[in-house]
Amino acid sequence: MEFFRKLPNTGTEITPQQTAELLQEFEVPPHIIEHSKQVAEVACFLAGELSKAGYPLERSLVEVGALLHDIAKVASLETGEDHTSLGGAWLKERGLYRVADIIRYHVRLPDEEMRISEVAVVNYADKRVAETAIVSLKERSAGIMQRYGVDGSAREWIVSTFSRIKKLEQILFAHLPFGPDELLARIARE
Repeated sequence: MEFFRKLPNTGTEITPQQTAELLQEFEVPPHIIEHSKQVAEVACFLAGELSKAGYPLERSLVEVGALLHDIAKVASLETGEDHTSLGGAWLKERGLYRVADIIRYHVRLPDEEMRISEVAVVNYADKRVAETAIVSLKERSAGIMQRYGVDGSAREWIVSTFSRIKKLEQILFAHLPFGPDELLARIARE
């Protein structure tokens, strides 16, 4: 899959060079870029399949949102800020409002986004990628629990988040001719 193409965004275009420059400007390390490329592959595949099923999604928006979803990850570790809010603010400042929404909601979706949308597809794809491996929701939630489930409230939040993602998975795959367990094999065939 080719990444960093010319990507339209509500009247504003972000070029491949600008996308790469944003990742460089915000000092996104190579391992996060590789994770983001894999999230983009999963998200773009799902967007394409959902479009075939009658739910037209803007693939370029999905792709750039996935590629930039963790743009503030490193900065947030240093400042203690939420990386979704910080990254969303950075992209909003640049006039990339729809991409900013994807970034703001890639960890936890608001109720109004529990539907087929570009935001939901990137959110779900991120939950299916551990580092650069496509995994099940069960595997991903176990990894996140091990890494971030330091206390009762964190564990409760993780369980709640993955319960919502399981519901989102049902919403997305109800319209596809294959199930979540077949995702990796389907992507490999592409």
